[in-house]
Amino acid sequence: LLKRIPSIADAVDRSSVTPSDYTVDVSVCPRFLGEANAPGHKDYKPKLKQHFLNILKNLSDGAVADADENAIQKITLVREFNGAVKSFMSEGTLRKYKDNAEELAKKHRELKNEKKAEKHEQQVKTLDEQIGEIQAARGEEARKNSLDRAVVRAFVTFNKIAYKEKVLNEYRFSTNRLFWLCQSAKLRFEGYRIVVKK
Repeated sequence: LLKRIPSIADAVDRSSVTPSDYTVDVSVCPRFLGEANAPGHKDYKPKLKQHFLNILKNLSDGAVADADENAIQKITLVREFNGAVKSFMSEGTLRKYKDNAEELAKKHRELKNEKKAEKHEQQVKTLDEQIGEIQAARGEEARKNSLDRAVVRAFVTFNKIAYKEKVLNEYRFSTNRLFWLCQSAKLRFEGYRIVVKK
């Protein structure tokens, strides 16, 4: 069973085509290009695209003849949000509870049930306080533009599996710490060493 499951998984992987067959994972990349709010950082995607196009055009085993601007289908950047997304989700949940409590208070006021109405109004006040605490804790993080946030990872999707394989071949030593430290200037992105893997 321990040998059979991996072999079945491998067979299924070989028989199906998924986006991961066309995509490389840039797991180590510069968090910022220049300073945090520098204009160059907003151009992260086009610069990364141009970098990989240059890699395809200057392969160590010869350039890819048909590697044009369309050789790269999509670039997805993973950005650092420092818990802001979770904070917004928590706030949304509390807002739903608050809306529910407001409706219940209104309903009990109409039914002349003052005791229950006051109980729900107290819940609304408590929920307002909790929402305020979440917003205060989030602070500046909520106001940041996503283009100004640090990049922690990138996924580059090519139009052909062959392009992906050629790029992986160029970066085959990037996962080894010693070779990564000696990464050639041509493989570096904006002067930074990167790690590219499946």
